[in-house]
Amino acid sequence: MTKSPDWLRDKFQKRNAQVLQIEQFYRQNSGEDLKNIQNEWLTIFNTMGKNFTQSKAQGLITRTIAVASGKTTVILTSMLQHIYQEDETDDTYILMVYFAEVVDSLKKDFTGENMGAFILIQSKINDFQKELPKYKEAYKIYKREVKRTKRGIKMPLTIKLIIIAAVLFIILALVVYFINKM
Repeated sequence: MTKSPDWLRDKFQKRNAQVLQIEQFYRQNSGEDLKNIQNEWLTIFNTMGKNFTQSKAQGLITRTIAVASGKTTVILTSMLQHIYQEDETDDTYILMVYFAEVVDSLKKDFTGENMGAFILIQSKINDFQKELPKYKEAYKIYKREVKRTKRGIKMPLTIKLIIIAAVLFIILALVVYFINKM
């Protein structure tokens, strides 16, 4: 028992050393790719997605997923799902939020620093304060979609509870049936 704190400290130090070693290897081998990909996404953001064609998008997204973090991959996946959905809403604001979030997440992957999507958007949009309510609404949609992407195809809790209750009810009915048979 007296050795527990030392053992725990050593375990955390070993784990931290491994994480740092992996990050260093990752940055050395993928650093230039990540920098180029970040610059491509920044260009797309600066042009407000005008040159974001399907053929360009496929190659860039594939290269991004190959070197990006899990967070960036989730953002990209959510963005693709948003694009593929046939929705009549004005996507300009939502896509700008997505592009800014991808650039911000890649900056975090590359440098370890966040700048914030709204800082990026403010640097691009002259009348940002006038458009702020639309960007706030777009950000809410973005957060909801990313959360849904993280959840994947999991069933909502209420459906799970209904299924569990139904299974328990069937088991209870079978138990009562067999008890009455005896």
